[in-house]
Amino acid sequence: MERRKVNHRPAVFIDVDGTLFLHKSKRINKPLLAKIKEKQGVIDFVLWSARGRKYAETFAKTAGIDELFFAIVPKPTCIIDDLGRNWSKNITINAFE
Repeated sequence: MERRKVNHRPAVFIDVDGTLFLHKSKRINKPLLAKIKEKQGVIDFVLWSARGRKYAETFAKTAGIDELFFAIVPKPTCIIDDLGRNWSKNITINAFE
């Protein structure tokens, strides 16, 4: 039986609006940003937004934090995986406020 390699370096996907950027206060979520900086190099952080990649890139560059992210992407509208719906059993979803 072929043994599958498992990525042991976590990847954390972070949303822009309402998560990293708090619209009510019009500020960056400083506790979340501190966690990202603390874990940089140990965790691959990916920034995403339902508004698209350009929006997320512009936000990150304007805030001067684009270098903290492994990638900046649009929020996925479809996930294709050999595990089907079971892919989500391998992830944790957290609301960080």
